[in-house]
Amino acid sequence: MTFEELDELMGGGLVEADWHQHPNGKGWVQNTAHVDVRALVTPDAIVYQSATVLGDVRIYGTARVFGWANVRQLAEVYGNARISGYADVSGSAHVYGNANVAVCAKVFGDASVSGDTSIYGNAQIFGRSSVSGDAVVLGGAWIFGGAQVYGGAVISGDAWVCGQADISGDARVFDFARVCGTSRLFGGAWVYLNATADSVVLFGDSRLF
Repeated sequence: MTFEELDELMGGGLVEADWHQHPNGKGWVQNTAHVDVRALVTPDAIVYQSATVLGDVRIYGTARVFGWANVRQLAEVYGNARISGYADVSGSAHVYGNANVAVCAKVFGDASVSGDTSIYGNAQIFGRSSVSGDAVVLGGAWIFGGAQVYGGAVISGDAWVCGQADISGDARVFDFARVCGTSRLFGGAWVYLNATADSVVLFGDSRLF
């Protein structure tokens, strides 16, 4: 991508002296950001504002890292993913597709975030867990272990989804609820307040609280 193309993509008004192409991959980096020389930033990827990229990170496709976000260690950000705010992506985590990780959210370990998902607030995605589809994780929610959250599921509040739990459809887990073991939630099922769902199956309009 040329500087002129970058300027157009970013809405115009950029000053070329404020930007440089990263030596490993030729992606554009604003001078206010920091990218380790050993990180990969390919031609259509952009790192800007006060973002930091450390270690053997790979940023490719049309991905963007901006704000005060940190991407570090062996993490990969690709596709059309966006990492912003004070978000932190680390370990061997993968963020891709059209996923957005923002505010103070963290994705680490071997976790993956993909599709059209939004991870924000103080949410944490870690272990070998995955969030995909149109799922949303926000507040202080944690997704960990080998849990999978996908479809249009929403996990919020201080909820935990862990173990081998599988949350999909329009399911909701919120407040201080815990969903663990081999639990499956789908359809319009809700688990909330202080409820614990351990290796159960809930679907339709089921409510556990």
